[in-house]
Amino acid sequence: MIRLVPVGLVIAILLAIPCHAQNSLSSKVDEYLKAEMQNQRIPGLAVAIIKDGQVVYAKGHGMANVEHKVEVKPETIFQSGSVGKQFTAAAVMLLVEDGKIGLDDRIAKYFTDSPEHWKNITVRHLLTHTAGTTDYPPDFDFRRDYTEDELLKKAADIPLAFQPGERWSYSNMGYVMLGILIGKVTGKFYGDFLQERIFKPLGMATARIISEEDINPYGFGWMFREAGGRRLIEHGGSWQGFKSFIARYVDDKMTVIVFANLAQTNPDRIAHGVAAVVDSRLAVPDDQVKGLKVNAMIKDILTKCIDGSVSQDAFTPEARAELFPDKIRRFGEALKPFGAITSVLPGGRTEEDGLYSHRRYRIAFNGRSRMCRILLTKDDRISGLELLPE
Repeated sequence: MIRLVPVGLVIAILLAIPCHAQNSLSSKVDEYLKAEMQNQRIPGLAVAIIKDGQVVYAKGHGMANVEHKVEVKPETIFQSGSVGKQFTAAAVMLLVEDGKIGLDDRIAKYFTDSPEHWKNITVRHLLTHTAGTTDYPPDFDFRRDYTEDELLKKAADIPLAFQPGERWSYSNMGYVMLGILIGKVTGKFYGDFLQERIFKPLGMATARIISEEDINPYGFGWMFREAGGRRLIEHGGSWQGFKSFIARYVDDKMTVIVFANLAQTNPDRIAHGVAAVVDSRLAVPDDQVKGLKVNAMIKDILTKCIDGSVSQDAFTPEARAELFPDKIRRFGEALKPFGAITSVLPGGRTEEDGLYSHRRYRIAFNGRSRMCRILLTKDDRISGLELLPE
């Protein structure tokens, strides 16, 4: 994990853009963000837009610290969570270019004491979440700074969820292993290597690895999709009450970066909304908007399953008879030890059979995740609900 701030301490960055255009864009984005912060009840946001390699918007909004009334500024430090995976992937690719790592090398080449079940895992598998590694174990202490040997031992003790290359499943532990692998290859601490080869050359003076002592639609640290027929490469992060998101509209040479200090924030919605303010052609299509609303609905229902307040109204009559009260109670109890849900995202292909859509969702918590299968009717009522084995 790293701490990042929006690129650049902005003083005079838009010399090539007419002043009235700057003011118009800034006011529109300000207005949009103010509404979203009120709607989502976000204490503080930092947002940056980079267009054609130039920072065209970089502002802080709201409070970095509510108690002491400290305002968010462009230089305010946020935790980035899994947005840091792109830097891990970039570090690996630098070592690939140096000839020190091969993407199809088996990781046993670097971890000489690796367990037998790691023998077919390659570097590429770890980068693309196809290694079968899972998430942090139940006994993982997020307040502790583990040594690399301790982290590797914990990872080795976890059985694979599937054989390498069989399917995709998001794995934080896989990227922990990549960080350790970088250290094995370079003889340097992972964070020092990032500083030397990435942060310093790019002038990222405030970006750094987090330490507790200081306080495939997927590949190589990015997710790929389209918006308005244009390529969109993006990733979000969540850690200790902070949320982050970076959306790169590569065909338009524009990047939107969002940092927030509320765990319930939907930063991807904000990033996409800001992009649509800048260019209406980048607005999320209606079907994707509907998908986002369904995801939010599912998250709300699962959260209420955990706290015992879920209503039967969102379920079909058949599901009510089957699930309530015992199965729903057991479902919530199974998720409760993981803590608060941070996000619920599609975790596989949706299958339609004419009457229902069969969907898999990844329920993300603070550092862990579980998969569930949900059967939805055409009017988005739940007809079936099942927690999948880890």
